[in-house]
Amino acid sequence: MKTHSLLLALVPFIMGFEMRAQSANTIMQRYQENARIDFLTSEIEYHNHSKRGRVQTRRLRQFIKRRPETQDCYKLTLRFEEPADVRGTATLTIQNNLKDDQQWLYLPVLRRARQISPSRMTDRFMGTEMTYEDINKYLSEPRGSYAYRVVDKETVNGSDCIVIEALPVLGTERKNSGYSKRLLWINNKNYTNVKTLFYDKSGQELKVYEAFGIEKVKGANHYRPKRATMKNLKTGNWTEIFYHNLQVNKAIPDRTFTLAYLEEE
Repeated sequence: MKTHSLLLALVPFIMGFEMRAQSANTIMQRYQENARIDFLTSEIEYHNHSKRGRVQTRRLRQFIKRRPETQDCYKLTLRFEEPADVRGTATLTIQNNLKDDQQWLYLPVLRRARQISPSRMTDRFMGTEMTYEDINKYLSEPRGSYAYRVVDKETVNGSDCIVIEALPVLGTERKNSGYSKRLLWINNKNYTNVKTLFYDKSGQELKVYEAFGIEKVKGANHYRPKRATMKNLKTGNWTEIFYHNLQVNKAIPDRTFTLAYLEEE
């Protein structure tokens, strides 16, 4: 009788846990669906701010294409245009479903593209406060590699958000990631990522990402920020990101996502 009573008492707890997990997964699925595109091009400015007030500016172009044989895997090419010391530098990212994603970096001084190993995903990207891992997750959230749960509700920058904890569950993700977990603030109306708090391997707060000026892209059922920031909470340095001349679902030649294109000067 006691065992039966205990089981009955646990039912609401178990059901509540399952509902919260299902709710978190549903929210992340909608977030992924909102971010889904076939093609995207834009101009980007990185403003790297030091805690002492120095500012370094980089300008580049981005090209994104969804892989047609997948639902949420993408190809991304970034080509730097200014200043002169980084002009021609380019990266190529290819996301894969059943194996590690691939990334290459082309440096004009070397005249060849070299592949970035998974162990270097935590390296800073071109002097910014972002890493190669961040660039990859910017394309799409690898939902199969994480366990999600709703932990809070909060208003951020005027947006009512659901706060979701993301914990890596795959061994390769835990090994290669620079983060022990992330907290994501997802807008509960348009399912955009308004804020992300990153925790280092020891569980301490490391960085915070925030998006501003999120608007619906003209001619598409798709939302994107006009500006974003990534702040390192330990060093005080931060990167400000501006997006200009954004175009969605205008076809991009396949050659744009090849090593040959990276190595053009």
